[in-house]
Amino acid sequence: MSKRADIITAAVKLFVTQGLQSTPMCDLAKEASTGMGTIYNYFCSKDMLINEVYLDIQKRKNDFVYKDFDPDAPVRMRFNHLYGKLLEYYINHPDHFRFVDFYSLCPVITEETRKKVKDLHHYYGDMYSDGQQQGVIKSLDLKVLISFSVGGCYGIIRTMLFEGFTQIQTPLNLEQHLNIAWDAVKA
Repeated sequence: MSKRADIITAAVKLFVTQGLQSTPMCDLAKEASTGMGTIYNYFCSKDMLINEVYLDIQKRKNDFVYKDFDPDAPVRMRFNHLYGKLLEYYINHPDHFRFVDFYSLCPVITEETRKKVKDLHHYYGDMYSDGQQQGVIKSLDLKVLISFSVGGCYGIIRTMLFEGFTQIQTPLNLEQHLNIAWDAVKA
């Protein structure tokens, strides 16, 4: 792993367990087994580091979710793939979920970073638009549809991580959750 990757990994761990404000850069340097000067060679400020961590997690998640994704598959198959893989990724990377869940609305995340993340999610919008054109998805604003679907997935992940609910991890229960999420948006 590169030093930059070591720093991002340490930042995720400490920001999730200690919080942004309670994580001094010296703790981060110690956790990443590097000097503070090295951190500042990669990230000019703590705010920049936070934005880079957020973007890095989103890119990693999308690399996983979009692997073997067929943008020409039927809408329902795309829906199941996108949200099934989203659940799988965050279940297997709980610190990534916690970071995104805790800090996605944090004012330190810049508009530039938000735009980069939004650009990563184009397959979701395309799927909903195609579904609306085909009459299989409700004619609501895309942001509303995505909020319902992502919100439901995040709710299940939160329940698993914070309340110890583990039943979603079976294929049958994953399919049931995806059916519930689909029912919320289907026409």
